[in-house]
Parts: sequence; C-alpha cells; structure tokens
Amino acid sequence: MVASFPGVFGTPEADTLRAFCLAHRIPLAWAINRGETWTKSMSSWKQWLPFAPVSVPVGPDRLLDPVSLLITNASMPLLPTWKQLWEDLFKELQAWRHDTTKAEPQPADYQGYWARLAKLGGGVQPLRGGECHSTELCFGTYRNSEGTTDCLCKRDSPPAQVEALATAPIHPTMEFVASVSVGATTVQMDIVV
Repeated sequence: MVASFPGVFGTPEADTLRAFCLAHRIPLAWAINRGETWTKSMSSWKQWLPFAPVSVPVGPDRLLDPVSLLITNASMPLLPTWKQLWEDLFKELQAWRHDTTKAEPQPADYQGYWARLAKLGGGVQPLRGGECHSTELCFGTYRNSEGTTDCLCKRDSPPAQVEALATAPIHPTMEFVASVSVGATTVQMDIVV
C-alpha cells in the first residue's frame, strides 16, 4: 500500500492505516507527490488535461513505514535512532496540523519533513517489470545492508506478534511490542492500535 505523505502522515488516519496494514500484513510505504495534498494538486486541474505542458516525475522514491519491517524481508542499513527519529517527526507534524494558530503546512514544508526522513534510510523504489520474482508478493526494490539492490517482499511468516494481531478480536485499543533484526540493528516497536 502506498499512502500520501502530505495527505495522511501525521494524522489520526495514519495511525489507523498503519494498524490496518500491520493487522492484514500489507507493507506500507509513503509517497511525497511533490509535497502536495490531493486537494492542492487538483486545485490547478488544467495541468491534468491531455497534452498539458506539465511534467510530473513518475515513480519517485518512497519511504518504507517502520511497521513494514515486521512483515517484509527488508534488511536495510538503518541508523540505530531511526525508529525514534521517525516517531519524533510524525509527532512534530501532527502537532503542527493540530495547531490552529499556524497556517496549514505547504508543499515545501512536507518536502522538508520528507527530506529529514529520507536521510534516515528506508527508501524504496517502485517495482518495475521483471525486477522481482513475484509481482504478487514484492512491491519495490531497495538497497540492502550489503549495498546491492534487492526486492522488497512480504515475509512468508511474520513474527508471532503480527500473527496475533491479525487474528485478535477488534478492541478500541491494543498494545504490543515487536522487534525485528535489520542487518546488525534490532528495531523494537511499541505499537498501539
């Protein structure tokens, strides 16, 4: 699943989306879309007409959401502080979105947050024809801990915590701790759903 970074990241819907993806073992990545929300990109609808003199890059990098480490084969080189910095940036943007005294974030603001997260690692390139053995289980490529390009695919068997979440009855909130080793780094995630 690919979610709009400007439209969803830092919102309550992002938490719901992350929980949904984890519960159903669907890898989640974020896309920047030039830093524009859907409303903003559609405000100049003429750019989407056939033969409009506008060029939009297709297939830019995406960022893998931390919960996807639990359900994919990712072995990316990540900073030890990756998870905490990701959460801090999420909370920072969330606070901005809730602050009624501030103007709504603009594309340049979203691009700034994106650049900060991209420096941490976790970039995923869209899947192109013939790159991976399975277009059903794989959804992109990434640079693995050895520095070579590898397919990013769903795990055959996720950790037991993810399996328990997928089969648990739905409650208003649920909390669990999961950890996954990524190269030499072990990432522990406290997930509240």
